[in-house]
Amino acid sequence: MLYCFYYSARRKKFRDQKEAIKQLIDPYISQSVLMSLETEETNLRLPGFDELQQKCKEAYNRKVIIDELVLARKNLAGQAAEIIEQLYTSLQLQLDSEHKLHSYKWFKKAKGIQELSFMSQRRYWKDIYKLTNHSNEYVRMEAQSGIVRLVGFIGLRFLNSATYQISEWQQVNLLYLLESLPITEFQGIERWLHSNNKSVVIFALKLIASFRRYEQHHLVVKCLQNPEPEIRQQAIKTLSNIYREDTASHIIERYSFETWHNQLESLKSLGKIGEEEIAPFLAGVTNDPDPQIRMEAARALLLCTAAGRQVLQEKAISDQSWNTILEQLENEMRA
Repeated sequence: MLYCFYYSARRKKFRDQKEAIKQLIDPYISQSVLMSLETEETNLRLPGFDELQQKCKEAYNRKVIIDELVLARKNLAGQAAEIIEQLYTSLQLQLDSEHKLHSYKWFKKAKGIQELSFMSQRRYWKDIYKLTNHSNEYVRMEAQSGIVRLVGFIGLRFLNSATYQISEWQQVNLLYLLESLPITEFQGIERWLHSNNKSVVIFALKLIASFRRYEQHHLVVKCLQNPEPEIRQQAIKTLSNIYREDTASHIIERYSFETWHNQLESLKSLGKIGEEEIAPFLAGVTNDPDPQIRMEAARALLLCTAAGRQVLQEKAISDQSWNTILEQLENEMRA
């Protein structure tokens, strides 16, 4: 009973302390950002700065202030973000984050990486880069994201030596980070497409698609013969983003050798490419016994040629179900 009382009182103390610090730091952040935007002044010694420095003598207060600054930095950009970063370094809070970075505890290490990368502490990029292939998944993911935040596309060189699989969620996250950066040339795609790490190959294909690297078309075509179905599927998707005159023919050539899922993906890509020359192939696939394959072939056919509707209407003469399919597809296209 006594222990419960002590624990409850301790929790209340920290909760009250946290709230007091937030009431001090939040208005200061707002005041600093607004002044910088209005006057382009970056002087952080506003009323309250000395009190913040005084509060920073206590470890728990520093923790709360770091959390608030990181939260603010995530929601800001440009000059406002720079003000937050300057406040972070003016209070010497990067030293706390550095200590976490070198901690033996994975959750502290991951948090340190996140804090330093969000606060643009580029001096730590080498330390963070070394953790991009860490055995702990969370540390590894934070390091991979962190190095991209700090140095941009150059940070992708961690793919050269990645031995662990990069999760689909992490791939989405990395692409999101990269798309927010100024577009620049980056090297390494050829190497990544030949990686023994399946997820690295898939991510490289996604990079080619996202940044329209047309010059890699021939390498993507080669991936259509990769033994891994997931890699072939991503290659099919990527080709629909960088297609040229012969792209459809490469997809059609491999169609009969593909898995069911990849055949569906092939038909979607052919519909996106939308060349009238592939209409005869698609018309033939509408006779497939699988209903989903037939539906996807019909959808692609309508996208490829104005005569697609007539082909499907003729099929409806002998099979009334095509009337329903045609109506559904036309409603989709009107939506």
